[in-house]
Amino acid sequence: MKQQGSLIKKLRTDRKISQAMLAEGISSRTTLSSFENRKTNLSSQTLFDYLDKMNITVHEFSLLLDSEATDQKRQLVQDFYTRYYDRTLTLDYLTSLEERYFETQNFFIILCISKACYCSIENHFLRISKRIRKKLN
Repeated sequence: MKQQGSLIKKLRTDRKISQAMLAEGISSRTTLSSFENRKTNLSSQTLFDYLDKMNITVHEFSLLLDSEATDQKRQLVQDFYTRYYDRTLTLDYLTSLEERYFETQNFFIILCISKACYCSIENHFLRISKRIRKKLN
């Protein structure tokens, strides 16, 4: 629901429609404001009415939501691999990912944390292996 509210706000402001204009005949302006600012949920019918008033189909809205989520995942992966190759996968970074997971409940973030832990263990293992080989030679 959080993404839906911010997307409705973006679509509304892109069309230069005020909250009062969009909410008229559908809900109160404060209901729309609360939804846009991630404070409340809406019924499906109210959401569909907002979309209809902005001439957006449910399918188009769904595609826009998916696109936004894909962009966020792409950015997360890019950031992760940049940090991996720059050797800046820190505990602070992992903690920030953990906090982001608890905010969003996005399982993809858990996968990134798991990959970071695996990479960290793998790097540590490789360093130990090199030291052992040096001592053996």
